[in-house]
Amino acid sequence: MFLLEVAGNSTFKFGVAEGLQGLSQLVTAFPIGWAADRYKRKYLLWLGGVLWFAFIALQGWATYHATASSTGSFIQLCIVLCIGGVTNGIIGGPLMALLDDSVEAGFRSDMELFYFNIMRLLERLI
Repeated sequence: MFLLEVAGNSTFKFGVAEGLQGLSQLVTAFPIGWAADRYKRKYLLWLGGVLWFAFIALQGWATYHATASSTGSFIQLCIVLCIGGVTNGIIGGPLMALLDDSVEAGFRSDMELFYFNIMRLLERLI
């Protein structure tokens, strides 16, 4: 709801901001998936983790300095959301591949369902 307030209660701008995050994740996921198949996944996860800390710091900074109905604040939050999308794109694929590699064949779908349910539960708690 905070983003909607910064966007001047424009659902279109809100959708653009969320769409930018999704697009940045999509654009990042394909090359990261390719790299995860050819190089060690732990290095990509380290990169994603470092970028995640930068994302959290920038998100806090942009949120702290944001004002309602401010175009500058909205653009800053859009940029930060794009960084968050890149972070999700870097971490998501290699993390699931690492999880699949760690579980015996035949139990992978059970683990992925467990992981999905834990993430859904955490979303609701946060």
